[in-house]
Amino acid sequence: MTESFVMRHHLQCLWNKVENAPVIVNTDVVRTVYRFNQPACSFGNCQTTCKYLSSCLNGLLKINVLNEETCDKTEPESPVEKLLTHSRNGLKNYGSTCYLNAFLQLYFRFKELRKAIYDIPSQADETGIIHQLQLIFSQLQLNNSGIVDPGGLIEALRLCDTEQQDAPEFHCLFMNLLEARFQQVGVSVIDDLIRGEYIYENSCLKCGFTSRLPSKFLELSLKVSSKSLPDCIRDYLKEEQLVGDNQYACSQCGCKRDGIRRAYITRAPPLLCIQLLRFTYDSNTGQRKKYKASIRLPDLLELTKVVENPKSNKHLNCEHSVECLSVDSDPCHRAYRLCGVLLHIGNQPTSGHYIAVLRDSYKRINLSGDKNTDSSTEDDPPLKSNECWSVCNDIDVFNVPSNQFKLAKLTDQLNHCKAI
Repeated sequence: MTESFVMRHHLQCLWNKVENAPVIVNTDVVRTVYRFNQPACSFGNCQTTCKYLSSCLNGLLKINVLNEETCDKTEPESPVEKLLTHSRNGLKNYGSTCYLNAFLQLYFRFKELRKAIYDIPSQADETGIIHQLQLIFSQLQLNNSGIVDPGGLIEALRLCDTEQQDAPEFHCLFMNLLEARFQQVGVSVIDDLIRGEYIYENSCLKCGFTSRLPSKFLELSLKVSSKSLPDCIRDYLKEEQLVGDNQYACSQCGCKRDGIRRAYITRAPPLLCIQLLRFTYDSNTGQRKKYKASIRLPDLLELTKVVENPKSNKHLNCEHSVECLSVDSDPCHRAYRLCGVLLHIGNQPTSGHYIAVLRDSYKRINLSGDKNTDSSTEDDPPLKSNECWSVCNDIDVFNVPSNQFKLAKLTDQLNHCKAI
């Protein structure tokens, strides 16, 4: 068949369509032209012409069908639903916005937060921040181009793309900003999902008077005082002796007395964020120095085994009971599963590079004993064969099977890399 014959045949087909075109174009004609009347194809059994059908699932995005053996037989889930919970897309770095990209990859994997962002009417936010988040999350979820541009969000937040922000400070400010937007539409998401509560207590050892200061936190800021995370939490919550120049100003005695200071967690959030304070002030150089000692991050953290119930402390006349952390009232324990780590590469807090290392799985694990709250991003225990870790380095995102992944080894390799 010659090229000229193919061209003549193509022109003839076009002319026939013109001759047979109806004079009046109504709804039925439109539905016929765009093949809305064609039945939807079954996923995985598409024909060669399916890509022209609006109801074809393959037209949604380019995906590979999972092997049937990896699917949960007890609770069948379509391949589309499984793949849509995963992101294989990276984020463009505008120069010094790696910290933003790392947080966006992390926030995207918080299913409750992502759903709440989708549910807010974009016109309800005059700043455009919610609309830009909706665009970024939807592109991370559906786009298959490999790169998502967060430029609109950077502009809406008025961030300086040439100056790296303090990452923990950005996280707290951004969460407070989102909560303000949620409250405008009458919902509470950040407080219910991420914010925890604790009480600072100062007790006078002379008269026994105790002052209590309740407070809230978006993240626990822990000193690197041990080689394991549970021990760092214990050190954060242990008693501090108020003696010498650091005596407690007792309002009951009217003067300074020896005392005890201690913090108690009174409400543990479903999603627990922890910051390791690796930068300390060096009095010799007058600069902040990074403490690079390795810390073991457990896959499971049972907070009820780490945190002491105030009622068990006989030295403090504490009327507050940490009910959510009490073993008696919570026999299942308050447990968390590690779902992500943000790593800083470099020696200075205002420079270097941030990447996100995130757990990806097709199912959610529930460790709290409450069906309405959990510390991961899916509803049921994940299948081991389907679980992997995603290393998100701006536009580059690659996955490592969980049975081959070692966070300590990755951290050690990154610490020996040059800061970007």
